[in-house]
Amino acid sequence: MAEPSGVVSAQCCCCLCGLWYDGTAGRQHGQKFTCHPCGTADRQLRRNLGSKSEVEELPHEEQMQFFRRLQEEKKQGGKYLSWKTIRAQLIAMVTTRHITSASTSVETEELPLSVWTTRGWEKDAVENCPREWSEELKTYVYKVPTKKSLWRETHERVSERILRQEREAAKTKGKKGKRVEGEEELDLPEAAAGPDEGKQTKKDEKSAEVALRKAKAGNAKKNMLAAKSVGPLSNDLQALTKACNKAVDVPEEIGTAAKHALDSLQRWTAAAKAMLQQAESDSAQAGEVELPSLPYESADVKTLHQTCVEVIKNLKSHMPVPKAKATSKRKDAADGNAADGAAADDAAPKAAPKKRLRGKSS
Repeated sequence: MAEPSGVVSAQCCCCLCGLWYDGTAGRQHGQKFTCHPCGTADRQLRRNLGSKSEVEELPHEEQMQFFRRLQEEKKQGGKYLSWKTIRAQLIAMVTTRHITSASTSVETEELPLSVWTTRGWEKDAVENCPREWSEELKTYVYKVPTKKSLWRETHERVSERILRQEREAAKTKGKKGKRVEGEEELDLPEAAAGPDEGKQTKKDEKSAEVALRKAKAGNAKKNMLAAKSVGPLSNDLQALTKACNKAVDVPEEIGTAAKHALDSLQRWTAAAKAMLQQAESDSAQAGEVELPSLPYESADVKTLHQTCVEVIKNLKSHMPVPKAKATSKRKDAADGNAADGAAADDAAPKAAPKKRLRGKSS
C-alpha cells in the first residue's frame, strides 16, 4: 500500500528545531522536513506578523533554540501553543540578541578615584587603569572601560516593533477579507483569543482609571485636613511650649500629660507641614502618587486642643507670680511736691471777693 502524500516513515530532522522525529510526526516539503509543533508555530508567525523576518535575522543556532523553547512551553502549557506565548518568547530572544551584540562595544569614562570607589569599584582595579591630570578638576582622572547593557530599554523597543508588525499584519488581513483557500487553522484560533485579550485590556484600563481617581480624591482629602489643622496645631504647640518653660515644681502627673501633649503636637505639626509640601507636586495632584496618611483625624485635633487647654490651665498655677515694679524716686518726688503745693494752697487764707459798685446813671 502506498504511503500518503507528504508523509514519510523514516527518521527525519526538523529544519526549524533541528530535532529528529519519525516521518509521521511532521510533513515533508521538498527537501525540508518540519515537525507538527514547529509547523504550527511557523504558521502563527507568518499569520500574525506577516513574515518571519524577526526570526530569520537570528543566527541558525538561535533559530533552532527558539523553536525548541516553544516546544518546551507547549509541553508545560498543554495541548495548544498560544500566540501570546510565541510572541513573548520572540521578544525575549530578540532582546537578548540585541543586548549581546551591544555588549561588545566598550565605553571609557574619565572620573576621579573617589567617584569610582563610591560606585563600588575596588581601588586597586581603578588604579591599574590609565590616568591623566585634569586641569579642570585639579586631580587625576582614571580611564576605566565599562560595558553597558540596557535590558529594559531594548526590551521595550523590540516589543513595540513586534507589536507594530502585528497591527500592520492584522490590517492587511482585514483588507483581504476571506481566508485564503487551503490555509490551515491555528492551534489557538485568533477569533477566540482576540476578544478576550481586548476585554482584559479594557478591564485593566478601567481599573487603572478608577485607582487614579481614587488616589486623586484621597490626596485632596489629606491635603485639606493638613491645611485646616496646621494652624491650630502650631498655635497650641507655641502656647504649650511657653507654658512648660515658665512652670516650676510641676507635679509628675501634670508634667507627664504636658509631655505627651507636646510630643503629639510636634509630630502632628511636622506631618501636616510635610503633607502640604508633598501635595504641591503635579504627580500628587494628578493622583499618580498616593500621599501618606496623616497620624490624626479632624476629631483628634479638637480633642488634643482641649487637652492642651487643661494642661496649660494646670501649669499656670505653678508659674511664679510676677513682682510689682518699684516706683522711681523721680516719680515719688514729683508726687510729693504736688502734694505739698496742694497743702499750702489749703492752708493759705482766701481773699474776700470784691464788692460790685452800683451807681445811678447820669
